Amino acid sequence: MKITFMAIVFALCYCLFLSSCSVGAREEAAELKVGAATAGMYPTRGPEQHPLLAKAIIFQQGEEKAALVMCDQCFVLRPTVEMARKQAEEKLGIPADHIAIAGTHTHQGRDRRLYASSWLARNFSQNLGMKLPGQSQEEINKLLTKALQDQLGRELPAEALQRIATEISKELATKSAEPENASALRHDFSELLKEKLSEVIIATLSEEFSAQILQALAAAQARLQPVQFKAGTGELVGHACNRRFFMKDGSIKYNPGAMNPEIVRPAGPVDPEVGFILFSSVPENRPVASLSSFAMHVCTIEGAAAREGEEMSVYAADYPFCLQLALEKEFGKDFVSIFGQGACGDINHVDVSRNDQKGDRAETARHGEGIARVMLASLPAAEPAQQPALAVRVETIQVPLKSFTKEELEWGKHGGGSNLYNEAPRMRDTRRGNILMVEELRQQSPTQTIEVQAFRLSEDIAFVALPGELFVEIGMAIKEGSPFKYTQVITIANDWFRGDYIPTRAAIEQEVRNSYNILDSRFGPECSEMIIATSLKLLKELKETP
Repeated sequence: MKITFMAIVFALCYCLFLSSCSVGAREEAAELKVGAATAGMYPTRGPEQHPLLAKAIIFQQGEEKAALVMCDQCFVLRPTVEMARKQAEEKLGIPADHIAIAGTHTHQGRDRRLYASSWLARNFSQNLGMKLPGQSQEEINKLLTKALQDQLGRELPAEALQRIATEISKELATKSAEPENASALRHDFSELLKEKLSEVIIATLSEEFSAQILQALAAAQARLQPVQFKAGTGELVGHACNRRFFMKDGSIKYNPGAMNPEIVRPAGPVDPEVGFILFSSVPENRPVASLSSFAMHVCTIEGAAAREGEEMSVYAADYPFCLQLALEKEFGKDFVSIFGQGACGDINHVDVSRNDQKGDRAETARHGEGIARVMLASLPAAEPAQQPALAVRVETIQVPLKSFTKEELEWGKHGGGSNLYNEAPRMRDTRRGNILMVEELRQQSPTQTIEVQAFRLSEDIAFVALPGELFVEIGMAIKEGSPFKYTQVITIANDWFRGDYIPTRAAIEQEVRNSYNILDSRFGPECSEMIIATSLKLLKELKETP
């Protein structure tokens, strides 16, 4: 499968007191030979339903340069970001920390994480049965080869495979030949295998993926043309839904099912705002590109292909692709839509108040076309940037990891298949995996590094790039507190870390045991507040700096 890269570059400068920017054309990239599984955690290869694109924007005003790269991927790993930034700084002259590289969060992009955990655990359990410690070296090698083929689309060199297999065998040899808790041992083995394979796979994927990101940036920089731009907002209602709910028994549940009579009300809000910036050529004033954002998970296509009789793991860009098509109809085939995922860790498209939501391609198109409709309807009220004022502020913060009770730690280490909180098996396994993962991280450091970036395009227009799956209230708080009239919050940027949900303190305090979005987070309750405070600090600095 060939991956198409669309390169967009914007160079901001003074031209009769109008901003100017540059737009590049589509570029063919080399075939991507990695990432056979989709991020939606289905290992089989499926057809390409949508092209997977990387869209790069380079902003420049005088000596100041910055860039945004949006990739049709679920996440972008930190090693990829660091490698691409370093190369872009050396070859294109863009300061490394002035580059934001984000995923649109499509769950049908090629998986670059080796974290298809639900499939891996099931696959290994079926292959190994109840005899894990007794597996031969040959059997382990076969399992490793299968996992690598599913994740990379190719095998590792024999020496790398042998090294990983030997390490796993040594660790398994320390366990009892007849474990008391086979379920716990299978879980341990799955985690161990993912860890060992990740070291090799991440290095492989990062090198190849970063080279393609650099190619998009280089093509972008080679195509400069003047533009002027304006910003606006509109509301899209009836599309995004909060996926956490208060239930009649007092609990909070995640995705409780359509028409569930136990639902009382949503446990949080939605953010209906569509933010956008429209860039037009100078002097023709012809729309050439847009940067937009909306807070709703990009996972509407997952499962639709299976219902239509195809393989589940189709590669697709989801509703941002449909947004691209809708705007092309209005502005022409050369128009480029760049979409950033808003803060939507607790937001998806599933309306539990109805049982006739089809979940098919028409549903995916409805969301993309809905965003386009709001943008077009809001254009008359959009405000032109009187003059550009490019500037970037970046700060890294050390966020505390979550903590656990002694009982939880003991259960996480030794409880295995027992049920500490009387949860469903998925929640139980998520909780135990999270406890083990966070405690392992805590042995290295009690904090997690998070990078916050703020970009100013004009005195009224800015955007923030943040990692992780932030709850919707975080994005809303940043936009509400921003000193800029138009502020977009773009998430899934510059990093991915297992347990990347970032809930609010209120959400964490609301529940102890039921919601996946809370369980699968590595952060303490201070995290959301620190991100909001740092984002607003940087935006304030940009507003007050000439």
